[in-house]
Amino acid sequence: MVKELQRYGTGDVPDAIANSYSRLRKNGWRYEGGIEIEALKVARPSLNGTRVIVTACQNQSDLRIVNKAGEVVRDEQKNITAFLLRQYTVRKTDDAAWKVSGFETVKGACGT
Repeated sequence: MVKELQRYGTGDVPDAIANSYSRLRKNGWRYEGGIEIEALKVARPSLNGTRVIVTACQNQSDLRIVNKAGEVVRDEQKNITAFLLRQYTVRKTDDAAWKVSGFETVKGACGT
């Protein structure tokens, strides 16, 4: 999984994403449903043109954590908000590919 994620992310990003899925899998859980991007804002690139900040309002209202039987895992589900405002740092790599090098949840209005 990490190797596939390295196509889109760099630094700690592939491992961080893979670890979140590994924790679910270790407990016999999985994600069900999906995330939709409600709004997307791309800031101007840095002066040298190698970094940009992308802010996304993610609608997660259809996302569920379920067990092997397909039942919602209530204790985990409460950690998923209907909307999530995320910022992604995207960097241009030496081979001219743009990859996510960081992400964080930020405060702000998101969703309806």
